[in-house]
Amino acid sequence: MRREGFELTIGQPQVLVKEINDKKHEPFLKYWWWMCRGFQREGIDMVTSAGEKCWSWKARVKMQHLEFEIPSRGLIGLRSNMLTNTAG
Repeated sequence: MRREGFELTIGQPQVLVKEINDKKHEPFLKYWWWMCRGFQREGIDMVTSAGEKCWSWKARVKMQHLEFEIPSRGLIGLRSNMLTNTAG
């Protein structure tokens, strides 16, 4: 984008990986959501496909509360795919 002498370039999102004691470490985040019972299978399949860990699963009358520990690279593009597969 060029405007009034300024130039801006936007690239693909990248995860910052640190090396500690010659081992690569990446950031993990806690990811949680409330989900209707009818769409829980699609949501869980999407989140666990990259090897995430489920920490908590609480069932309510109409909703499920799920908590996962997920690497930050697993969050890239997850929101739009989750909204599409679970019908919003």
